[in-house]
Amino acid sequence: MLFIFLNVGLKRKKTVWLSSLKQRTPGPYKKSILEDDLPYLEFGGTVIYSQERHDCSFLSEDLRSGLASGSAVGFDLEWPPSFTKGKTKKVAVVQLCASEEKCYLFHISSMSGFPPGLKMLLEDENIKKVGVGIEGDKWKLLSDYDIRLKSIVELSDLANKTLRCGEKWSLDGLVKHLLKKQLFKDKLVRCSHWDDYDLTEDQKRYAATDAYVSQYKQLLPLKSAWNGSSDCLFFSTVTSIRVKLDDLSQTVASLRCVLSNGSKPFDPSVEETKTKPQNQDQSHSQSEEDAGRHTERECVMSLDISEYELQMLEQQARHEQLEEECILAFQVTAAFSSSVHYHIPQPVPEQIKCLKMYFGHHSFKPVQWKVIHSVLTERRDNLVVMATGYGKSLCFQFPPVYCQNVSVVISPLIALMEDQVLYLQMSNIPACFLGSAQTKNLYEEVKRGHFRVVYMTPEFCSGNIPLLAQLNRTVGLSLVAVDEAHCISQWGHDFRSAYRDLWKLKKNLPGVPILALTATASPSIREDIVKSLNLINPLITCTSFDRPNLYLDVSRKSGDVIQDLKQFLIKKTGGGFALEGSAIVYCPSKKEAERVTAALCKLDIPCGVYHAGLSIKQRRETQHQFMRDEIQCVVATVAFGMGINKSDIRKVIHYGAPKEMESYYQEIGRAGRDGLPSACHVLWMPGDMALNRFILNQSKSERFRDYKMDMMAKMEKYLNSTKCRRKLILCHFEDKRLRKVTSGIMGSSNCCDNCLTHFPQNCEKPLYINQHCKCFTQGRSWLSKAEDERHRQLLLQPNRDLFSRELHFVSLHYQFFSLFVLFLQSELYGKLVSERQKLAGLRDIPPALLATNKILLDMAKSRPCSISSLKQVDGVSEAKAAMLTPLIDVILTFCQTHGLQVLLNIVYCTLHFTASCLPRLHYLKHFISYNLHLHLVIYLVKDLNPCCQDAPVCYGL
Repeated sequence: MLFIFLNVGLKRKKTVWLSSLKQRTPGPYKKSILEDDLPYLEFGGTVIYSQERHDCSFLSEDLRSGLASGSAVGFDLEWPPSFTKGKTKKVAVVQLCASEEKCYLFHISSMSGFPPGLKMLLEDENIKKVGVGIEGDKWKLLSDYDIRLKSIVELSDLANKTLRCGEKWSLDGLVKHLLKKQLFKDKLVRCSHWDDYDLTEDQKRYAATDAYVSQYKQLLPLKSAWNGSSDCLFFSTVTSIRVKLDDLSQTVASLRCVLSNGSKPFDPSVEETKTKPQNQDQSHSQSEEDAGRHTERECVMSLDISEYELQMLEQQARHEQLEEECILAFQVTAAFSSSVHYHIPQPVPEQIKCLKMYFGHHSFKPVQWKVIHSVLTERRDNLVVMATGYGKSLCFQFPPVYCQNVSVVISPLIALMEDQVLYLQMSNIPACFLGSAQTKNLYEEVKRGHFRVVYMTPEFCSGNIPLLAQLNRTVGLSLVAVDEAHCISQWGHDFRSAYRDLWKLKKNLPGVPILALTATASPSIREDIVKSLNLINPLITCTSFDRPNLYLDVSRKSGDVIQDLKQFLIKKTGGGFALEGSAIVYCPSKKEAERVTAALCKLDIPCGVYHAGLSIKQRRETQHQFMRDEIQCVVATVAFGMGINKSDIRKVIHYGAPKEMESYYQEIGRAGRDGLPSACHVLWMPGDMALNRFILNQSKSERFRDYKMDMMAKMEKYLNSTKCRRKLILCHFEDKRLRKVTSGIMGSSNCCDNCLTHFPQNCEKPLYINQHCKCFTQGRSWLSKAEDERHRQLLLQPNRDLFSRELHFVSLHYQFFSLFVLFLQSELYGKLVSERQKLAGLRDIPPALLATNKILLDMAKSRPCSISSLKQVDGVSEAKAAMLTPLIDVILTFCQTHGLQVLLNIVYCTLHFTASCLPRLHYLKHFISYNLHLHLVIYLVKDLNPCCQDAPVCYGL
């Protein structure tokens, strides 16, 4: 009976205690008072912010090439909030932090597609991505962009493994417990519009700090958990840790005894309520007072612990956990492997202003600024191997303009120098070129420092080094640039010996940086360039050599030029043939070039010939016509095309076997500089190799001849190979950093002819099944009956699982609106192209030098209506803005005709239709079906124009 009584008593006390807890309304979350005094953790390094897809790829490849195998980067994602239940928006920003000095922010939502270079970095298994909640980020990337994030490390799992607990850590919680700091978590920033075109400074700081936390040096002990060294280090220090924990436990136990035996209860003021709105504070405080009056100091279970003592023990447990996690920093001392990046300060505002004023760009590309900074600040020699189209010229054109002195540029071809001098003069940058073909005497003006950029041939430079020394003493030289530096190795050993004399530059100008630039150079050629120019401790900058937009093809030629080249031509509607865009046909000899030109002329294809046997006037006229789109094709020897700034070349055809891989890569680099798909074809026969060997045997240098023979053997292997040609080209460049292939291109039908002939795996499986699986009698009878619809039966009953897949439909209004917007945009773009051709003809300059196709496309989207708004277009400098004024009139006229607003992005603008715009819709009949055209008219009339809601629809538009 006694036992029953005691049990009932305990139950009664337990019931009373539980009822008191139920009556008491739980207050808001309580935090430690120490958290308010924690300093904020901020990223103090350089934030590199990229909004362009091409720029982001190069930046990612540069970051990836600088990371050693097994390195780790801090990783995080940001995307805007969605207020539609069950739907989330796409990832907008990818954050990567490789060191405490540099953090990368890639604004994916402002790019046309996911950058291939960034995809390679995220899918690289040799580089670890570290973060909190990274598993969710992995699936988010997979669902949004089909990116398979590999080699991820979850910081929460590492913390739980090391602390031997099962907490659900947040990023802020890890920072507080391990670093004794706190993150600045502002909801207005966290839940902001991350998909806006440009991020605010608060957003950049917030995003950079999140990725930086995973790279912070105080978190290194956690990261060593994936290395093998953490276990031995833990056991080596376990004794000292145990002593620290014992001392801590004794101190806490003594404090508990003092507090439990004291007359004063535990002071609840040591905890404070988390900040809430005022109306919530009043309601919570009132409820806590009511609960306090009903709360009695009675025993909890049988432990004789008061409520305040229970609060004290909970706080003690939190402090013990905090101390234990802080002691974690002493358990492991192994450093977290991370690559040391070359720390470069950001450009100053004066440099950005100069860049925009003279070159029209709002910012430098990362590799460009890396080279320019080393020249301006460190006065260091540079070897730059930069992919075609990235902007090598700016590296030697910007320093003299900014410093108001002179740069000397050594270039191999007069045609190349003429184009670049004309481009600089159009931007109000004084420039000239000196050489044997120069008719005007410019020596005195050069000596007075009138020009900012002076071009010259290597022969002129070798014989006029005293002139350069005088310029350096009087005016000052920013640098001496050797453009197309691979010619030092290709031509310097043979017919242009002046290249081998350029070593005298460093001897006579020891304090002037030498800048060697090229788009292609294998390690052996890079070594030869450094040795030939006598560069001292050069900064070598390389980017990936892969050109994913180029399709590679090799086939045999028959000897009949017309028959061989007809496969690359298209039939015109009025009869005859034409090429798909501009093209260059490379021939091994002058005789062959003349023969191919005659064959193309028979097909009525406008073309010209270019080789060393022609006069300078004839070659200049051919290049003049090609740059101005007066002829469609140039048939040339290998000298043509080097440095030609024509971005819309769609085909490069080698009618004859190339001599070596370096020159072949350099020549196909002329194609697709605008990033659009282009094709590179080789037509050859074994006799071409015999001709190349005969030419090489004429060389006097035995060492050079042997080297070229080896290169020719590799080229012959490439031509006869049945493997992926892209892989063979990149493997020739022995440096692993330059072998990286853009993800998804190798093995696809867009890669090369060998990859096209092989079925992909998803096609081989059905073929294999079709060949090996036989149909038996019962199956044949079922198939024969199934051909007749009357014998078909529903064998699988519909259920909920079959209909569980959610279908996503795009609004028809959005589809019609987008179609009409694209139509108007393309129509305006065509008018701008026509007006550009007229302006270029009046000024007798190439249209692309006046305004590139990219500039015209940006103008068609933003529709600038004034000089100031035109200057905001990337690539439009102060001088070009004045020359492009007639294009503004075209835009204004077009907008007035179609009732469009100006100065707004055409994708997001509101179309205000007038009566004059509706008759223009009849043009859409040529591009879309009748029903789609009819619905488009109804939508535009009744939905976009509220005043026409009840107006009748004219079906005859």
